[in-house]
Amino acid sequence: MTFVGQSVTAHRACTAAPGTWLLTGGAGYIGAHVARALQSAGHAVVLLDDLSTGLADRVADLRLIKASGCQGLLIGFETLNPENLRRMHKSFNLMKGGYEKALDNLRRHEIRLYVTFILGYDQDNGDTLKQTLDFAQRHRFYIVAFNHLTPFPGTPLYERLKHEGRLLYDRWWLAPEYRYGMVPFAPLGMTAEEVKQRCIEARQEFYSFRSILRRSFDFQVNSKTWFMWSHFFSINLLFRSEVLQRKDFPLGDEAYSGPLLKAGHSGPLGITKAAPQNLIALEAS
Repeated sequence: MTFVGQSVTAHRACTAAPGTWLLTGGAGYIGAHVARALQSAGHAVVLLDDLSTGLADRVADLRLIKASGCQGLLIGFETLNPENLRRMHKSFNLMKGGYEKALDNLRRHEIRLYVTFILGYDQDNGDTLKQTLDFAQRHRFYIVAFNHLTPFPGTPLYERLKHEGRLLYDRWWLAPEYRYGMVPFAPLGMTAEEVKQRCIEARQEFYSFRSILRRSFDFQVNSKTWFMWSHFFSINLLFRSEVLQRKDFPLGDEAYSGPLLKAGHSGPLGITKAAPQNLIALEAS
């Protein structure tokens, strides 16, 4: 399999010997055309991409995506609450008919969905879990991730919560008592522990045997072919096994006693001046 990113032109790919190409960004307007050109030249194409719901409104683009061999897409819905979307600058999720119209278009094109939700926003409360879970079950998504909001350092969210005095740790990613799944700030509508438990409950319910079986009967999308039906069960059972697998795990290895790397870098993303030359040489080879 050959990797096709933004640095590889469609001409170079199409004139290469026939093979299988992994195309990143294949759900976009340009990517879908590149995928079609590759297929026309006798290549097999595997698409990898996420998707905004704004694109899901454009039927012509969805036809290109489907024709290029796409089997599924990742969509970060994040939340069903319009005010939460506005606060995170993702109001475009509700453009041109919003979620329902976008999902109807995706279903008509038989595209499976990996959907992600985040709980713990300022407008979330005790009813948010039920509303989100009901939405996910009603649309019979292939797989879903229910995660809590995480204020990463250097982000506007982190700075706002720090200014409001709502961070529970000075630096949660270095706090010895912090564990995987813990909410490192004080939400407004629930306690941090409630948000943590509701994320777990959502995963447990969505990946219950009853839910998996019900969603497997979606023969229009999830189980359209024998191949996808069999993989539906293996993937969902894998997600089911991981619901509590990492709960309260420490970040890193508690038994590690060696020296810690110093935080710092000499350039963007920690890349030194000599690194780009090596990257170019690797790409050329």
